[in-house]
Amino acid sequence: MTKIMGDELGPDYKVGIVSTWELNPEITEEFLSEIWKASTEILPKLEVQVVIDNNDRLHISSGTAGYVDFKVDPIGMKLPIKCWIHTHPFGSAYFSGTDIRTVSIWEPMMESAIVLGGNGHYGVWEKFKPKQLIIYRDYEYERVQLWGYGTYGYGEEE
Repeated sequence: MTKIMGDELGPDYKVGIVSTWELNPEITEEFLSEIWKASTEILPKLEVQVVIDNNDRLHISSGTAGYVDFKVDPIGMKLPIKCWIHTHPFGSAYFSGTDIRTVSIWEPMMESAIVLGGNGHYGVWEKFKPKQLIIYRDYEYERVQLWGYGTYGYGEEE
């Protein structure tokens, strides 16, 4: 069972995320919807991040409307990270410059990342395609965001 640690906003926004994960420890539409709900309905449009470690434990924190990190180092996080999920509560799924730097730094120790811009609007980064984010809208492919090698922005899949 996951221990829900409080932060300055309290543990309430984490309850739905954790309980959904404990019923089915997989990245599902329902799980991602709980993260989005925490970011946009429970919290006042603040970014939320969920890190799934190598032991399938969740490490959750919230930030500001445009930035999220861990205020304190996550205790007991087992590497490699299976997935880093975070929200853009202003409603756009893409990797910011900060997000690109984060996945670039963590790439050797992280398998995947997801950015949520709404229900059904998300981007997926995977270690085996390290310089691109596949973006979906209404759960269907929309476009690819590319970076590195002189390319930054949107383009066709390599």
